Amino acid sequence: MAKQTRRPVIAQSFLARNWLILLVVAMVVGVLLYWTPEAPRPRVQQRANVGEVPADASAVVSVAEADRVTMLEMEQVIRTHPSSELRTRLMEWLRVGRVQLNNESAHTDALGMVAAVLYRETVRGPALTLAVSPVLFFGPQFTRARRQVMVYHEYIHLRQQIDGTIPATELRGTMRDHLTDTGIRWKLRAEFEAYEEECRLGLTFMGPGYSELCRRYAAHGRRALRESVVELHALLPMYRGHQTRVRTIGASIMNE
Repeated sequence: MAKQTRRPVIAQSFLARNWLILLVVAMVVGVLLYWTPEAPRPRVQQRANVGEVPADASAVVSVAEADRVTMLEMEQVIRTHPSSELRTRLMEWLRVGRVQLNNESAHTDALGMVAAVLYRETVRGPALTLAVSPVLFFGPQFTRARRQVMVYHEYIHLRQQIDGTIPATELRGTMRDHLTDTGIRWKLRAEFEAYEEECRLGLTFMGPGYSELCRRYAAHGRRALRESVVELHALLPMYRGHQTRVRTIGASIMNE
C-alpha cells in the first residue's frame, strides 16, 4: 500500500494568509482610486441683495464690495425707471461713454447734494458725470422709487447739456462764470425745468408726500414752484453774498 504524503500545514496557512493580505490591499487600492475626501467648503461671505443695502454696509461687505453693490443698485434704478425716455437715453449715453456714473462722495459732499451732474475730463475726453453720494443717496431713508425721482431731476440736466438747451459753459465754467448775471440766469432756467419735471414724476408715483416743494407746486402751480426754486438757490453757500442778485434775476425770468 502506497504511503500517503501530507501537505505541510505551515505552507498552506502561509499561502492562505498571503492571498488574504493581497485581497485586502487590492480592496484598499480600489477604494483610493475611486474616492477622494471632500474638500472643505470655502466660507462664502454674505452679500447684501441689490436694492437692500444696509445702513452700515461695512458690517456685511467690504468697502470694495459696498461700492459694487451701490453701483449695481444705481444700474437697477436706471433699468427699472418708470420713464422710458430715461431708460433708453441714459443707458445709451452710459454705453457709449457720453455719461459716466460716479459714487465718490467728495464731489457731492462738496456741493452739499445727494446727487449732481458734473463735467469731468477723462481718458476718452470730456464727459458728463452723474455723481451720487454713496452715504446719502443709498441711505435707508430713501426707497428705490424716491431715488428714481431724484435721478430724473439729474437726467433732465444731462438732457439739457446733451441736447444743447442749456449752454455747456453753464456746467463747465468756473465759479466766476457761474456768479455772473448770465450764469445765474441759465442756472435758474435749468433748475426751473428740472424741478418741475421732478415734481411731476414725484407726485405721480409717490403722491403729495414726496416733498414740500412739490406740494407747493401741486397746490399753487408753476410760479409758486419757481419762487421756491429761486429762494432755495439764493440760500446756497455758492451764492453767499449774491443772494439779492439771485432773487432779482429769478424775478426777471419768472414768467418765461
